[in-house]
Amino acid sequence: MTDIEELRRELQEQIAELSGEVRSMRKSLSRSSRSHYRDMRDGTSEMFEEMWSRVLDSIPDLKSMRRHARSANRTVHDHPAAAAAVVGLAVLGLLASLMMRR
Repeated sequence: MTDIEELRRELQEQIAELSGEVRSMRKSLSRSSRSHYRDMRDGTSEMFEEMWSRVLDSIPDLKSMRRHARSANRTVHDHPAAAAAVVGLAVLGLLASLMMRR
């Protein structure tokens, strides 16, 4: 009987050691996961900020938009027939693309 009791005691000790190792691994994995999450979050934030600044840089400012609008308005007033032709071609192109879809 002592052999069985000794075997049981050894198994219980091994189980206790393994439980401690598993606990330690869980803590380590938890710390590592938190660290990776923070790194990913910070990287994503930086990437989003960079993309947003590029979008803002690519949008023309209000002054240049007004200047271009005035220039287009003058061109339309100076050449009404050409403007009508351009609009007509755009409408025909739109209609043709809609007809091709069906």
